[in-house]
Amino acid sequence: MKFNRVGVLAAQVAAAIVAAAASTSHAATFNVASAAQITTAMQSAMSGDTLIMANGNWTNQNISFAGNGAAGMPIILRA
Repeated sequence: MKFNRVGVLAAQVAAAIVAAAASTSHAATFNVASAAQITTAMQSAMSGDTLIMANGNWTNQNISFAGNGAAGMPIILRA
């Protein structure tokens, strides 16, 4: 009986580790070329994701950068 409890506990710990690894391994990259594309990408961006702005001059564009990142895994906007 004691062996079964240890086995169940070990399985639960293993499942928790796999779940934690899966949740932190997500990191998508979005290449964006306009303020509108940033807005669209932010609708599906998650903690740890990165938005990369295309090279060039970004003149007369109103960039609104609001998302649901986390303190330890923010959503990053790179230029």
